[in-house]
Amino acid sequence: MNEPLLTQGGPTYRLQEALGLGGPRPVTRLWRSLIFATIAMGPLVVLAAAKGLALGPDPRRSLLLDYEVYARFIVAVAAFVFAEGAVDSRCAAMLREFIDTHLVPEGQRARFNAALERTVRLRDNPVPELVVLVLAYGRARAGIALTASFGQPTWWAPNLPDSASLSLPGWWYALVSLPLYQFLLLLWLWRLVIWTLLLRRIAQLDLQLRASHPDRMGGVGFLNLSLAPFGLVGFGYGASIGAVALQSVVHQHETIRSLAPFMAGSVVLGVAVFVVPLLMFMKPLVLCRRKAILEYTAFGARYTQLFERKWIEQRGSGPDPLGTNDVQSLADLDHTFAIVRQVRTIPIDPYAVIPLALAIAAPMIPAVVVAIGLRPLLQLILKSVL
Repeated sequence: MNEPLLTQGGPTYRLQEALGLGGPRPVTRLWRSLIFATIAMGPLVVLAAAKGLALGPDPRRSLLLDYEVYARFIVAVAAFVFAEGAVDSRCAAMLREFIDTHLVPEGQRARFNAALERTVRLRDNPVPELVVLVLAYGRARAGIALTASFGQPTWWAPNLPDSASLSLPGWWYALVSLPLYQFLLLLWLWRLVIWTLLLRRIAQLDLQLRASHPDRMGGVGFLNLSLAPFGLVGFGYGASIGAVALQSVVHQHETIRSLAPFMAGSVVLGVAVFVVPLLMFMKPLVLCRRKAILEYTAFGARYTQLFERKWIEQRGSGPDPLGTNDVQSLADLDHTFAIVRQVRTIPIDPYAVIPLALAIAAPMIPAVVVAIGLRPLLQLILKSVL
């Protein structure tokens, strides 16, 4: 079985491969992140310095004092690139687990392999990445227009509110840097769509789900392990959110109370996006639980009928109950039936979601520290813990 790798395919990857920057090796990922950061940041710094917009008395007109620039074009870009290897290896392991645990029976292997091949064709289709590129430019333009609507001067539009014309570094920002960040972010969303569609096709197979499986997810609980590598993507996404919050605190004197809904909502939204693929197994688990309850109810009725006929209705005239395993078997049946009734129809483990949420929220900590202060924040944490 050749598992489809989410990132090692498509026009973008083929171009990187042609330039000698493809492959899963860490050194190539390091080079890719450095090249992307240089393309996004290098000309910005040079052009801003030439126009006196690199560093000045007004932090809003100073490129080097713009936290969003560092967060998006250095931190986020590096996180998006380095996430590729981790996500590919983990998703491949998840696919192998379907075979190794016999969740996919022999009769369904052909359909399983067909789903993998279809996923590879979808990944290599150039049209979706072209759409992603168009959307990246659309989001970049919309973001610039939204920021300009507030009428506050920036290094990329220093004449606001009188004029919304872009500065020389502003044109590079609008045409190259911001679309590059948006493209890498949206490309990961497309990969999540591919992963979701693949899991949906697998969920539609005649899987051998076991309601009595101790993971209480029919045996597919291992899919929660796929969430951790996406934490790198979430970290890159959170870095941009955290930079926006930090910018608001430092330059616009926003309070953490006013920013809390924005940051908390961003974390919730990020987690929701990453756990969507696992929801493809909700319907199979609902059907598995319903069928198992009926089957175990019938089996339990038959077993208890025989048990009572043998040990209760005899009223002392039957065999000696000491040393028998029947009572223990009845207790085991009760335990198994409890597991069946506790099958989670939503196959999401909170212990797998928490690290993902922390990865998204971690880059927002500097904004919280600056807004509250380190000492008051530590005192607040200690007070809540103790």
